[in-house]
Amino acid sequence: MEAPNLYSQETYRVPEVSRTPKKRWRFRWKPGSIILLAVLGYVMFSFGQVYYQIHRLTLQKEELKQQLNQLKVENGNLHEKAYLVQTDAYIERLAREDFGMVKPGETVMVPAYPGEVKVLKETERNADIRD
Repeated sequence: MEAPNLYSQETYRVPEVSRTPKKRWRFRWKPGSIILLAVLGYVMFSFGQVYYQIHRLTLQKEELKQQLNQLKVENGNLHEKAYLVQTDAYIERLAREDFGMVKPGETVMVPAYPGEVKVLKETERNADIRD
């Protein structure tokens, strides 16, 4: 008796698989999908506009904060100057420096620098002597 051949085609039979071509998935434009796409586009556009407005307002807010800080500093300086203007010492210094006023009995000394000496006319000399 002959031994069966284990490697024959009859022993190891591979089942045949039908190879039908796979259908490719294809998107079909239906009215519902077109409407959905339009609504999504509108929502994205609206969010973009809102984001731009928020960004613009944030920049404007920072600019206004800087202006506020500058105005606070200027306001502090003006309050200080308003306080100084009300003092007698400031008024006296202003009268002496800006308007050339002197107290009775004082002699005014004006420093003269080389090249900046001003020659007084005769009428100006007499006016200074009378004061």
